[in-house]
Amino acid sequence: MNKLKLVEVSKSFGGHRAINNISFEVEEEDICVLVGPSGCGKTTILRIIAGLETPTSGKIFYNNELWNEIPPGERNVGMVFQNYALYPHMTVYENIGFPLVINKQDKKFIAQRVIEIAKLLNLDEKLNKKPKELSGGERQRVALGRAIARRPKIFLFDEPLSNLDAKLRVNMRTEIVNLCRALRIPSIYVTHDQIEALTMGNKIIVLKDGEIQQIGSPNDVYNKPANTFVATFIGLPQMNIFKGRIINSVFHEENSLFTINLPLPIENSEELFLGVRPEDLFIASEYETMLKTVVKTYEFVGYETIIYFEHYGRLFSFILPKEKSRPKIGENIGLSFDVKSIHLFDSNGRRIVLSLY
Repeated sequence: MNKLKLVEVSKSFGGHRAINNISFEVEEEDICVLVGPSGCGKTTILRIIAGLETPTSGKIFYNNELWNEIPPGERNVGMVFQNYALYPHMTVYENIGFPLVINKQDKKFIAQRVIEIAKLLNLDEKLNKKPKELSGGERQRVALGRAIARRPKIFLFDEPLSNLDAKLRVNMRTEIVNLCRALRIPSIYVTHDQIEALTMGNKIIVLKDGEIQQIGSPNDVYNKPANTFVATFIGLPQMNIFKGRIINSVFHEENSLFTINLPLPIENSEELFLGVRPEDLFIASEYETMLKTVVKTYEFVGYETIIYFEHYGRLFSFILPKEKSRPKIGENIGLSFDVKSIHLFDSNGRRIVLSLY
C-alpha cells in the first residue's frame, strides 16, 4: 500500500517559523485535506512534499523511502494549482501530454494516454481547443489531466477551485473526489474553505500558525473539536462559545446570561468555555427557556434562517428551520439547548472530554 509520511517536519524562513513539528500520514485511499486560515503553513507543507522547499528539520518518507534528498523531478508528484498554469499556445491535447513529451515517451503511448485521460475527464471533444476557448471548469480538468498523465505517486492540490464560481466549485469537488478514489493515489488537498474540507476529505488536518491543531475525520473535527480554535473554525455559522465557570457541577455564564446543570460531577473551575453549535440552539417556550435575549439581525439562506443575538458586545447565533416562523428584529425570545449537545473547553481552550450519553 502506497503511503506518504511526514515526521516532525519544520520550516523556517529567516527568523519566521512557517511550520513547526508537522507529523502525519496519508495512505492511498486517503484524501487528506489541510485546512486553516491564510498564512498557517498549508502551501509550505505542499511545497516541501513536492521538493520545491527543503525542510529545516524533519523527514519525509514515501513507502519507507527517505525523500529529503530526492530532487523534485524524481518524486513524480502530480500538482494542481489555483491558477491552472496551462500553456496558452498549446491545445488541450498538448497540455495534457506535455509531461510525457518532457519524459521523452513514445508518441503512440502519449496519444493513447492522452485520449484515455480525456475520456476520464470528459474532455475528449475538447482536445483541439486552446485554454482561452474553455470554461473555468474545463481548464481545471485539463490541469487535472496533465497532473495524472504520468501516473504520479502523489496528488497535491493547492486551492484548485478558488477561481471558480459557486456552482462549478460544487461540480469540481465531486469530480476531484471521484478521480482520487478511482486512481487510489495518496492525495493532499489544501483549502481555507471548511465546506470543501468537510465534503472532500476522509482525513482533515486543521492548522493554525504552522502547527497542527487536530487530525481526524470530518465527523471528529466537527463533533469533537480538540480546542476552541477548531470549534469556531470548522462549522458555519461558527460554534457559540460562552465564557464562564463551574460551581458544584453548575455552569455559570460570566455575564449571567444563563446557568446550566451538568449531569455529572465536574471540578469547580475559575474559568472555562462552553460551546453550543447554532443548530443545537432553538426557540423555546417560557417553561423550557434557558436564556433570554433579543433578536439582533438575521440572514435568510433559503432552506433555513440564521438568527443573531448580542450579549455584552459579542454576536451569537442559532439556526431557525425553514418551517418555523421568523421572529422580528428587536423581538424578545427565549432559547434552550440540550445539555448533551454542549462542548466544554478548559481555560487554555483545550477540549474537556465529557460522557453525557
